[in-house]
Amino acid sequence: MNKSAIFSLSILANVGLAAGLAYVSTRKPAPQQAPAAVAQHVETGAIVRPARNLTPSGKRSLDQARASQFSWRQVETDDYKKYVANLRAIECPEETIRDIIIADVNKAFLNRQRAKAEPYKFWKASKNFGNVNPEKVQELLDLAKEKKALLKDLLGVDVGLPSLAMENMDPMNEMLSFLPQEKQNRLTELEAEFGVKQMKTMSSEKGRSGKETVELYKSLQEEKRAEMAKILTPQELEEYDLRMSPTSHSLRSSLGEFETSEQEFRDLFKIRKKFDDQSMQLASTGESVDRDQRKLAQLEMNNEIKQTMGEERYNQFQHEKEWSQSSLRKLSEEFKVPKDNVLQAFDIRKETQEEALKIRTDQNLTDEQKKASLDQLRNISEESWKKVLGAEAFDAYSKKSSPWFEEVSPRKPRRERSAGPQTDAIQLNF
Repeated sequence: MNKSAIFSLSILANVGLAAGLAYVSTRKPAPQQAPAAVAQHVETGAIVRPARNLTPSGKRSLDQARASQFSWRQVETDDYKKYVANLRAIECPEETIRDIIIADVNKAFLNRQRAKAEPYKFWKASKNFGNVNPEKVQELLDLAKEKKALLKDLLGVDVGLPSLAMENMDPMNEMLSFLPQEKQNRLTELEAEFGVKQMKTMSSEKGRSGKETVELYKSLQEEKRAEMAKILTPQELEEYDLRMSPTSHSLRSSLGEFETSEQEFRDLFKIRKKFDDQSMQLASTGESVDRDQRKLAQLEMNNEIKQTMGEERYNQFQHEKEWSQSSLRKLSEEFKVPKDNVLQAFDIRKETQEEALKIRTDQNLTDEQKKASLDQLRNISEESWKKVLGAEAFDAYSKKSSPWFEEVSPRKPRRERSAGPQTDAIQLNF
């Protein structure tokens, strides 16, 4: 199964319930090993194969070989053209010659292909599931042309092969490059198997309750995890999670323009993974989770992140993340609002939301007192936003169907509040 399709299927299956299965094509797994040397044109124009460490018997003439007991060493040679000639001399079928030569050339070029691959930097922010390096793609295109020309020279025909460039643009290849090829192949098959199984299972029955759906999803993930543990060591499984888990994908996409170090990402991942696991556990119980309870849990998670990163670094992290995700970025460009002013607005919003949460959860206040306090808090925060953003940008933002102020102290009818996007409503989480 094509690894890109498997990768997409895996992400759709793990991050959410997917609507369908993309077209999947088949191809042979990558070879397990490749020779150290690589086929290339030498100055004389001859094409040489990777070195085979042949014994002297491998250098005998074909006539001598026929006169004695046949051995494959008598056919092999480090010169590709002689190798093809020897195969034809023993009346090897052309189709078999083609299969042998293509497999051999594939092995020879595999080392060069792998040498051009870059380790996947799982701690780098990304909106997609893989990053494409144009220079690397061009190198692979050139390598593919060279490989195709070599096969045409040896076999006399154009051979259709999977594009080396497309293979290395495959994010799953890149993400799993820390594993031996055999384990990559086994994981690819496992991802495909459970992707299809999950699609079929989740769509086979109608009318499930939310609790039943979560329990079924959780059961499938546990089954898959148990199978993965048979393939990977505990350390490899941890590295897999940092690259391929829903938590890691969500974390990378939330970083915005913030650049983490590898260790920072590992620390952030551990904290976020604990929160995600707790959320999944609560969802599987079928108990309704109060919105304020969830925000308190998110606030606790953010406080742990702040303690881990330090306040200054944490503030940079929050600012860059929010800047990349907020609709205010577009407004700032339209109304020429400096980025620093927008970051001040983020801080005001964060402080307001935290204060509103304290008011709503304060059991010493009556409902009337809470409403009065929240109304006052909203008025203060709106005036503060108008001051840092400017009247025009603030008015444009306020015309949104659901600005975040409505989460502090609602003034619009509920139907009107829920009609529009919630991009800026809650920013306590990732």
